Amino acid sequence: FKQKTAYEIGVRLVGSEMCIRDRCYALVMYVACPVVHWVFDSDKPDGLEGKYFHTAPLGTSVFEFLDNGRFKYRTVLAGQEISDEGEWDSSGNDIKTESDDGKPPININGKIQGTDITIKGDISSQFISALLIIAPRLPEGLVINIEGELVSKPYVDLTIAIMKKFGVVVKTEEKYKKYNISHQIYKPTTFSIPSDFSNLALLLAANVLLGDNLIMEISLGDMPQGDEAIVDILEKLGVNVTLEDEFITTKSPELLKGGKFDLSDTPDLLPAIAILALKSEKPIEIVNVKHARYKETDRIAIISRELKKIGLLIDEKDDGLILKKSEELYPAELNSENDHRLFMAFTIVGMFIGNCTVSDPDAVDVSYPEFISDLVNSGAKIN
Repeated sequence: FKQKTAYEIGVRLVGSEMCIRDRCYALVMYVACPVVHWVFDSDKPDGLEGKYFHTAPLGTSVFEFLDNGRFKYRTVLAGQEISDEGEWDSSGNDIKTESDDGKPPININGKIQGTDITIKGDISSQFISALLIIAPRLPEGLVINIEGELVSKPYVDLTIAIMKKFGVVVKTEEKYKKYNISHQIYKPTTFSIPSDFSNLALLLAANVLLGDNLIMEISLGDMPQGDEAIVDILEKLGVNVTLEDEFITTKSPELLKGGKFDLSDTPDLLPAIAILALKSEKPIEIVNVKHARYKETDRIAIISRELKKIGLLIDEKDDGLILKKSEELYPAELNSENDHRLFMAFTIVGMFIGNCTVSDPDAVDVSYPEFISDLVNSGAKIN
């Protein structure tokens, strides 16, 4: 399979091979799925950096996750918690981080042993996705119990849908609460990756703010994406979104309506929705997205801090933001803190206001390397 903005991911697991060609990648699977995702640093071919998917050791003795990029700021604390909960046999399994807050580097000594596990669901669905992926390769499978309210639910649905494409069935005992995965073998398959609505949301926000002149070609595919909710949110704000023959366009009012939006299942939409306050007649309130504080950055705090610089009136809450357009907006130097989604959002803000600078343009390499060139090719003036 391939994707325009694919991560250059290598997989180190017996029975799996990865071929990297340009920015597309193909995975040949013989007996197992990718459990540990690795990124090869092109400047240091002998170096490996563990990124993005949270750790889930399978049948390994000792390994260390290193991350020299932004992902070193993401919490992996739940990885420590799960090793001691439920009926998980943690004998010989020692998980340590060098920091006090559960972030990389991570040292893991031991391997998974057990058939039942309980894990909290209120920090990140990626912990659950990692466990789902490795579960079929455990000798006796795995029962996953989710404690509390699960955030980012659509990403668990997406994980299960992709596993099904590789021939693995996940039995849902209670949706978003309990999953039972028996020992199974992943089978080779071919499928197309649809357009990423997390990135598309930012392009749609840009279109709304900057004149509705973009026509975007997308591929919908047949996999669930929670961030498709951006379409419903835009329509509630008063934007007419049209999808015809895989081309998506917007037609926006002079001022948006504002409103209250629950992003508990779609935290990656936070930057895109927040910047729409620049053109909103009434406040935009974003709620139930406290887990956005545990992304590459504390996105709630940084959006609040940086957008105040341009004159937006912002009330930062523990689990979200209330953003209100002020009478006057100002150019500013915006610090994305090397967060790819914040860099894209702040760049769009700069295009709307003019004469802004945004830090860390290389941050987009992790998800949308062509972001700047696509905007420039569409007429944007970005130096």
